[in-house]
Amino acid sequence: MKMKKIILLLMLILFSTFSFGLNTKDYENAGDIIQIALPISAATGSILYGDYEGLKQFAYSFSSTLATTYALKYSISRERPDGADDHSFPSGHTSASFSAASYIQMRYNWYLGAPAYLLASFVGYSRVRADRHYQSDVYAGAAIATAFSYLFTTKFSKKNFSITPTVSYETWGLRIAYKF
Repeated sequence: MKMKKIILLLMLILFSTFSFGLNTKDYENAGDIIQIALPISAATGSILYGDYEGLKQFAYSFSSTLATTYALKYSISRERPDGADDHSFPSGHTSASFSAASYIQMRYNWYLGAPAYLLASFVGYSRVRADRHYQSDVYAGAAIATAFSYLFTTKFSKKNFSITPTVSYETWGLRIAYKF
């Protein structure tokens, strides 16, 4: 329930930006805030759920995403649209926010994941609107993050007890497992 409140707060931040007729710098600032708030919210939500296995999975996914993103930024050296430097590809803001969004969706459900993806998409939009990235930079950041989340994240289950039918060439039966 607390994760829902955190996501609701982030959604209010996003939608409030549309009601004030913000300029490009304001969109960039909102994207800067959300790209930090979304991963913090994902980690905090896991802690509040008591889901330390999920927190570990998020740490693996997030750190792999950032390591890959920055390795590519410094090896590819693509100039930014505004000419500020040559670290445009891929978008680090987008990869950070999509790492959190895809983790939330994969670990918990689409009910929480959809708003997180909306916020992550806003971050990518803000980077293009601020002329800091090309669209392809944003797509690459999102793809890298989502791929690592799918690699490291499993579905959350509060079940401590499971019964699974098993069948092999010579035997059949039930596998009973209890997690202590």
